[in-house]
Amino acid sequence: PGDAPYAGQVIWEHERALPYADLRLPADRRDPWAGSPLRGSERFAVPAPHWTALISTWVGPALILLTAGENNLRIREHARRSLNFEITMALLLLGASLITLTGFVPGVLAVGGVVGLWFVARVVGAVRAARGRVVRYPGSIPFIRG
Repeated sequence: PGDAPYAGQVIWEHERALPYADLRLPADRRDPWAGSPLRGSERFAVPAPHWTALISTWVGPALILLTAGENNLRIREHARRSLNFEITMALLLLGASLITLTGFVPGVLAVGGVVGLWFVARVVGAVRAARGRVVRYPGSIPFIRG
């Protein structure tokens, strides 16, 4: 949210001021940035690996991983997960394309299912990333680690 407090700002609770750093936010071990708003260039660069893949498949996430991901761990994590999902989807699409050898209709249905899954996952991932959440693509194989 745009009105989320930043470190050093003051939150008023029951008529007394509390420094934001002293608040106890719920810890999510799978999302180390939970409760931390996107700041500065992160507002663009964190969701970018997810929506650039809609245009360029694996090229956008790979470029972001190799450029902005070198300087910022949060951007790197999003680019890594996005690139892993692209590689997984490419393998699934190859498998679905091979199904067309057995029959046109089952092959078209398989390819359409993979493309539909890819598109929906990309849009949901971009929205979640824009809200500052870590995106977990279900079934994504972690080819690129940490």
